[in-house]
Amino acid sequence: MKLILTLFIITIFIATIAQTGSLQAAGLGDIEINNQAKSREEAGVGPVIFTHTQHEKRTKCSTCHPKLFKKKKGANMINMGANMEGEYCGACHNGMMAYPMVHCDKCHTDVKQVK
Repeated sequence: MKLILTLFIITIFIATIAQTGSLQAAGLGDIEINNQAKSREEAGVGPVIFTHTQHEKRTKCSTCHPKLFKKKKGANMINMGANMEGEYCGACHNGMMAYPMVHCDKCHTDVKQVK
């Protein structure tokens, strides 16, 4: 009985450490996506502000990483063409799982007149 109790306590301890470690890895806040400057300028929109914290509340890390996005700054060449083909953000923001990407101001800052 003592052995079972000891194993149970160790299991709970390890599970707590594992959970705490995964929570510390998250919490990235907002991330500015500021590549594709020329095409953004031509389209009349500013950079994207990706609300990582909001997405963490709604989905698991494995939904996006590494399948849709590499976990390295600058490793993902996100662009609207790829998004519209269902890659990157477009995998979910397709009007069925999440709002469609026709609402430019939901992601892009400084939306002027979209061309």
